[in-house]
Amino acid sequence: MHRLTADERFGPLGTARLLITLQAAVLITATVEALILGSLLGGAQPATLGLTGGSAALALLAAWGLGRRARWARRLTIIGESFVLLTATIDAILALALIHGLPPLMTLVTGGLVPLAVLALLRSGRRP
Repeated sequence: MHRLTADERFGPLGTARLLITLQAAVLITATVEALILGSLLGGAQPATLGLTGGSAALALLAAWGLGRRARWARRLTIIGESFVLLTATIDAILALALIHGLPPLMTLVTGGLVPLAVLALLRSGRRP
């Protein structure tokens, strides 16, 4: 296990690591938002705080592991991004069925396009 070289930082693994860190930042923001709104409106939902906070921690752990070229980080990332893609697909199908429209554009980007990009980048990058 070694760190990414300068050339690899700008390659597929480095770009995947950047996108995962971006996802973690979005999840941290969602956790802080849930905490603030929960305290202002009468109590935060523990499940929301736990899921978003835990997801952010796992995303940061995966990004750190990819930077060190760890195999477990690649597996964790593939499982995590596949799960995000699955839930985004279910969300889009339910939105089409119930309200006859797609979810907001940002939801489609963060739930669909970013995970697809990360999976494609991991596939095109060299194995650690």
